Amino acid sequence: LDKLVPEGETGTEMLHHVNCSHIDLNEHLNNTYYSEYTLDWISEKLGKLIRFQEIQVNYNRAMMLGEDLIVSGAILPDNRFYVEGTDRASGKNSFQASGIYGELN
Repeated sequence: LDKLVPEGETGTEMLHHVNCSHIDLNEHLNNTYYSEYTLDWISEKLGKLIRFQEIQVNYNRAMMLGEDLIVSGAILPDNRFYVEGTDRASGKNSFQASGIYGELN
């Protein structure tokens, strides 16, 4: 898969604190949470429940116990999205997600 290129102007930040229950055997944030945080951000931004029809997630930096992840993104035409997560302390990108969402019926 190609690397993701940021799309749209990111805004509306959501903060997630990495807790003990989020940590995997490698002692960093379990990868499933990046998709979950993406889903939460889109649903809150749109004010409704959604589901992924297609998603690509790039993991760029491991998040560790006690760190804070700032999630922001852009809702794009044709139900597309771009979401990214940045470590609050270092300002480094932790993940990027892009894809297509659909509404829950």
